[in-house]
Amino acid sequence: MWFSDTWDLKGVGQILKNTSTRERSAAFPFDLAYRLINMFSVYGDTILDPFLGTGTSMLAAMVSGRNSIGIEIEAGFRETIISKVNGVISLSNMQIKERLLNHTKFVENREASGGELKYLNHFYNFPVMTKQEIKLYFPKVKKITLLPENKFQIDYDEFP
Repeated sequence: MWFSDTWDLKGVGQILKNTSTRERSAAFPFDLAYRLINMFSVYGDTILDPFLGTGTSMLAAMVSGRNSIGIEIEAGFRETIISKVNGVISLSNMQIKERLLNHTKFVENREASGGELKYLNHFYNFPVMTKQEIKLYFPKVKKITLLPENKFQIDYDEFP
């Protein structure tokens, strides 16, 4: 589904406390950044966003278990970014739950149509299509710490 030619994504509204930053903002849906990061990187990779803005790609990287470096010249976005980071734990839990639920539905449909699932995921103990998926794991954000110099440290659960 992720590599299909059609993506069903909706635009997002912006909630910015500093309205002067709205003129410089080009926010896009979280799902866009999340999908691209998961398609073209692996756990532990580093994502670079040279136009950090409201921090959407940084949040998607955090939820996906990737490091991120964001560069933003507009200091007015700092407060917005920090407020978004405060919601990363619940966002992470929601994304993991949704992905696991979608996979469960996929397995049910596949089995109902007589399709074969050859492998078993080691962490979640459910059937998967390919050998590459047997060690697939969705890192759950456990703790976020704001460090000096606008840095965040993210701690993840080791295993589900």
